[in-house]
Amino acid sequence: IASILAPRAAQEYVNHSWSGLIRILSKYGLFTLSVLTVFAGCLWFWGEPLTELFFSKKYALYFEEHFGGKNSITSILGIAMPLLGMSFVFTIGLLAASRPQDSFIAALVGLTTLMIANFSFAQPNLKTAAVSFVVAVAVATLCRFIFLARAYRNGKPNANPPAAA
Repeated sequence: IASILAPRAAQEYVNHSWSGLIRILSKYGLFTLSVLTVFAGCLWFWGEPLTELFFSKKYALYFEEHFGGKNSITSILGIAMPLLGMSFVFTIGLLAASRPQDSFIAALVGLTTLMIANFSFAQPNLKTAAVSFVVAVAVATLCRFIFLARAYRNGKPNANPPAAA
């Protein structure tokens, strides 16, 4: 999708400003969100058998030993999939609007959230890491959306784009 969306988003922004960019991001965002939501649903309902199928019974023993036999990790991580897809779409929008620094800041906020979330639990384990990851992805996605909305509200591209290398 990146090979198609990134150049088209930039072209739409140059040719039609925000109206073109929002139109293309909406179109691809809806497609991405739909596909990844279906994927997340599959992981939610069939995550445990899929993990056993692809990674052998060794992991079933791990979940038996640590989580009473229930593999909720795959299901939890599935929640991140639609969020990651939308984060990607928002990143493409920020890049098309010459705002790569906003996307980078959102990534730093997400990374910081991940570290804080991981260290805030008394007994970190695999489930803690999965929940922390989903929270961090949600925060980074929200930041990217806010930055894109702010850029749209301002109505013009970044006045100080990064210097060419």
